[in-house]
Amino acid sequence: MIPNYKQNNIINLMSSILHGLGSNSKYPQLNKELTKEIKEAKNVVLMVIDGVGTDSLKKLGKKSFLVKNKVQDLQSIFPSTTAAAVTTFYTGLAPQEHGVTGWYMNMKEFGAVVCLLRFITRMRKKIELLDKDPYLPKAIFDKIKVKSYKIGPESIFKSPYNQILGKNASLIGYRSLNGFFNKINQTIKSSSKRKFIYAYWPDFDSLSHLLGKNSKEAKDHLKAIDEKMEKFVKKLEGTNTLLLITADHGQIVTTRKKAVIANEHPLLKECLSAPLCGEPRAAYCYVYPRKVKQFESYVKNKLSKYCELHKSEDLVKAGYFGLGRAHPRLLDRVGDYTLIMKKDHIIKDFLINEEFRIKIGDHGGVSEEEMIIPLIKIRK
Repeated sequence: MIPNYKQNNIINLMSSILHGLGSNSKYPQLNKELTKEIKEAKNVVLMVIDGVGTDSLKKLGKKSFLVKNKVQDLQSIFPSTTAAAVTTFYTGLAPQEHGVTGWYMNMKEFGAVVCLLRFITRMRKKIELLDKDPYLPKAIFDKIKVKSYKIGPESIFKSPYNQILGKNASLIGYRSLNGFFNKINQTIKSSSKRKFIYAYWPDFDSLSHLLGKNSKEAKDHLKAIDEKMEKFVKKLEGTNTLLLITADHGQIVTTRKKAVIANEHPLLKECLSAPLCGEPRAAYCYVYPRKVKQFESYVKNKLSKYCELHKSEDLVKAGYFGLGRAHPRLLDRVGDYTLIMKKDHIIKDFLINEEFRIKIGDHGGVSEEEMIIPLIKIRK
């Protein structure tokens, strides 16, 4: 499923939000009716529930509060992962422009493979702030004409990443699901001024990675969100609030048998000049020029059952990462080749300092499970 950035994508939702709050976007709006509702609302809340694909939402049943208020499906971006999608929510830009292309990126400016959201390298070394980076994208909180708030877990919301892309928004932390809803309610009612509130909940995604999205624990957690959401919404009567609920991506369920472990393929590993980057479902490969033929031959002959081989530059040209002018470091960050995994397969490599562990749930690829997410709209 190739992302369509011209309609029904999270980038189009962000375009409507930007237009509705006094800014603009080069991307088409999701629809003009939604933009009009955003313009009329005193409080606009964008709630992102990490990892909830449309297929997971459906399992709540037709009587679910969230299901009853769902207005349509959206597409995620590519790669369908938190690092890239949340940066799209923060900036209103697709990965092609904001330059965050996965959980792990080979960043030449640090001379290392970096987890940008945690500001550490894969060898667990801390990196310095990037607030002086000339290519740092501008956050939507800097563009819109209303007071902005970011609500998220205390454990991550004061990280350098969140501070840099949220310096013109008030950061508000919480410690529990009840705290999540209470903080949103308090922020809405904190003043009579117009507000934009971005609120993020991570735990469904975490449970799905650990136990699988179809586990009892993950299903029970989503049911708890659904029940608390209905109670929360009742408290918003008379506040002129528009609540938009969506996700950054969905997930697939995999197993150890479905995983390609690059360390077990020495003829593949010797072709690579850097560790695998990106995601286990969409891995960026940096290949020594002298090993290109060996790399291509090995993937086509030994791994074609598990993945598709693409030149990363071809994916950029085909619009997988977005539209418009590319980030100056985009090609550096997507490698020479991209392995897009088929069905429920993943690919992983492990550095000497990393524990061997395969997640049951994963994402980043282009399956419907990963790419199709719900949009729920509630007006109070």
